[in-house]
Amino acid sequence: MNLHLQCNQVHHYGIAGNPGDHEQRVGRLDRLFSKVNRQYQNGQQAELTISFPYLEHSFDEDQLASFLERKVKAESKLDKCLLDSDDSQVSTGKASNWKQYLKQPEVEKSNQVQDPYPAKFSI
Repeated sequence: MNLHLQCNQVHHYGIAGNPGDHEQRVGRLDRLFSKVNRQYQNGQQAELTISFPYLEHSFDEDQLASFLERKVKAESKLDKCLLDSDDSQVSTGKASNWKQYLKQPEVEKSNQVQDPYPAKFSI
């Protein structure tokens, strides 16, 4: 399904098994020629919203906390070309500070970003 043409929000009602699966899900909307990409090209406020609905003070919150912690660690290692050595343990007690792993959109100073690999269409 071409969800990216009309959607700009992802709501994760179930946690992905690993950070790669999570990226696959978000990738259904984060594509070239997507709604977000078109809004950005037209100078509009473009934002891909990613939500994690959960029940506060429940196992859902602990599971989300464990996943986000694992995701941030994996991203950090990937950026350094290292392997992740996660113990894949889900436990309680991480719910107190897990919101530190949520990301917020960065405001760019320049609205003009040049695509280093622009699409070329031959007619």
